[in-house]
Amino acid sequence: AQTCYHPSALDTVVRDRLNDIAPRCMAVLEPLRITINDSEGVLSDKEVFPAPNYPADESRGSHDVFLVNKSLYIEANDFREGAVEKGYRRLSAEQGVGIRYAGLVLYLDKVLERDTEGKAIHIRVTCKRVSDTKKPKAFIQWVS
Repeated sequence: AQTCYHPSALDTVVRDRLNDIAPRCMAVLEPLRITINDSEGVLSDKEVFPAPNYPADESRGSHDVFLVNKSLYIEANDFREGAVEKGYRRLSAEQGVGIRYAGLVLYLDKVLERDTEGKAIHIRVTCKRVSDTKKPKAFIQWVS
């Protein structure tokens, strides 16, 4: 007898397996450059944040993630200008977003640069510690 599985079921099995055997790292495929305007003095020029290699089992070690010169990159689709639909959980003019493992929440300040199609490619944000502001709806990946 033949058995058919929906591809999402296989995806879930693969994710569950990789969660146990694959160490984590963060990557950005379509970068949006972010400069942090740190007028409140929250950050130094070089910040180091520990990130677990296996989030489900932090006893299996960690690695350091660096934030250098108050500059980082996020996925371009983690930012939207203008009005956003209900349920949107990323960075927009209307809401901040957390950056994973850093304990920081970013809030849009200004679009600094656009490409030839008018799409934002460099933005300025302000940041606050999670402990000093409302917890964001989501935490996103980033690289510096």
